Amino acid sequence: MDKKAQTQHVWKWIVYIIVTGIIVFIITYIPTVILGKAVKTQSLENVVFTERIFNKFSTYDPLLFRSYPGFTCSGFCFDEKFISDSFDNSDSLREVGFKLSLGQKSIFFNRGFYEDAVVLSPVRYDRFTEERPVVLADRKSVDKLTIDQVYSGRMNKFGD
Repeated sequence: MDKKAQTQHVWKWIVYIIVTGIIVFIITYIPTVILGKAVKTQSLENVVFTERIFNKFSTYDPLLFRSYPGFTCSGFCFDEKFISDSFDNSDSLREVGFKLSLGQKSIFFNRGFYEDAVVLSPVRYDRFTEERPVVLADRKSVDKLTIDQVYSGRMNKFGD
């Protein structure tokens, strides 16, 4: 064999190895990027949980079996006992904690987790804050209900 034939043989294998590497990279990398973005449900969970909180604090008429979204009270329905009885996160794969503020009063759900996670929210946890105007039925005035939620973002609890 002459040297020209050996050089062509080497170039053929170099091109073959490079093309094979690119194809393997495309086959492994692109599906993980597409599936990784498609599986994230944090925004959807935030919207659903915000609506649950907002509807739970809406005034309920037992005679008509109807709730009035946007109308709430600042007294008996806005306290820690009501919130802990209304929401349960014990069987969830993701930890959640939130703070509700109405005027000068604030109440918490899962306060320990909320206070630990809110500090780490931009890095390790997902945080969503939303303000909505509500009519206080007992005071006949309008105020803002602030819903500040923190999610674990992972399928384990804080400290695991």
